[in-house]
Amino acid sequence: MQSKIYPIANFPNWKAACDAAHKWLRESGKETTLLFEQNRNLGDTLHLTPIIRHYRLENPDAAIVFLVGRPYSGAHEFNPDIDKIFCVPVLKPKDRVALRKHIISFKDVTKVIAPSIFPYADIWKELSWSYADIASQYFANAEIEGIEPKGGRNLIVKITDADRKWAKGFMKRHNLKRKTSCVLEYNSYSAQPVWRAPKFTKFVQHAKKHGIKCISIAGKKEKAIPGTIDATGISWRQSVALFNEVGSFIGVGSGLTMLAASADNSPNILEIAVDDPVNMNGCGYATSIKILNPDPVNVADHLWFKVLNG
Repeated sequence: MQSKIYPIANFPNWKAACDAAHKWLRESGKETTLLFEQNRNLGDTLHLTPIIRHYRLENPDAAIVFLVGRPYSGAHEFNPDIDKIFCVPVLKPKDRVALRKHIISFKDVTKVIAPSIFPYADIWKELSWSYADIASQYFANAEIEGIEPKGGRNLIVKITDADRKWAKGFMKRHNLKRKTSCVLEYNSYSAQPVWRAPKFTKFVQHAKKHGIKCISIAGKKEKAIPGTIDATGISWRQSVALFNEVGSFIGVGSGLTMLAASADNSPNILEIAVDDPVNMNGCGYATSIKILNPDPVNVADHLWFKVLNG
């Protein structure tokens, strides 16, 4: 099943997109209607997907729509739990508050708004409304009835045969083998960057000594890390397809880290991170190794140890 995406061009502004989603729900003829909203970034939109799946399990005949930021819609396009996707621009904070006030005014539909992936601090901020019994339980320990318990991969991103063909072709063109290939998420733009460019470069140089080939993955505006194979600017689904092919991924617990966990043949995930209240295991996406204040050489040596030991 493919959820239809309504491009931003169809709506003059976010209010028109919200009203169109509300209208579609009212006219669906379904007794239970659910509206989810998230436009902040890729990671935040992906954090909603297990909650959406829970609603679908509880209400198999419900009409479900998802208001999502246009740049991140592709990661949700084939989500079987969503009937319609309505795209909105990525908004400034004051516009997000206005959007959520507008959504709250919809009294005839159930609404779920998750403002941040850091729920303990932000779940009630920005004048948002959230279905507490479900969202709070999920964010606390990922033990929602009907979904795998904590530690399981509760995230699914569908990809196409074309995406798989592209990823296999990429690996072949660059003579990459699964065991000795590693994707790096260059996070210079992250809210909590752990490594700056010099540390990434140092890691790449040391990994190369172990025979490990590194691939840069990032947005279109980011440059590839020196000494890596450039895969910047690829689509979200191409990213998942590539994660099916490589042996390791080093990320920062962001949306790309979650995409790596969503792959059918998920790579070994190393999460370099600061100490924060939310991590991959806590939210039930994947079993990963979390490294606080990591040294590039030690991480490269650890990765090589993982390669040697399968």
